[in-house]
Amino acid sequence: MNTVKHRVMLIDDEAQLNELLKADLEQRGFEVCMESSATHALETAVAFRPDVVVCDISMPGKSGPGVMREFKVHPATRRVPFIFLTALVSTPQECEAPGQPVMLAKPVHVPRLVHHIRECVNPA
Repeated sequence: MNTVKHRVMLIDDEAQLNELLKADLEQRGFEVCMESSATHALETAVAFRPDVVVCDISMPGKSGPGVMREFKVHPATRRVPFIFLTALVSTPQECEAPGQPVMLAKPVHVPRLVHHIRECVNPA
């Protein structure tokens, strides 16, 4: 049986978090690419071709929404959905607004993140 591994790109300047999420997601069957620099994220994404991006909101050089805006104007990445992670909230919460990226609090609950990734790659 040939199963498709969905491609997830992690963009976060916290290397330790990237490594932990990468291991968790790979264990759940995803192919994962990490990028620690928001300024190099588009270049990495064009080469990797992610199905979904999990991106920190606050990073040096460029914010998560700034990265998303850059992706939305590039032909190779304009349709890639984003899930944002943030440490800017003090309680575990998520924000889902129609037409907007999901925002999850750090530390992220991995099963909840996986749920949202699967919703992005297998929309109803």
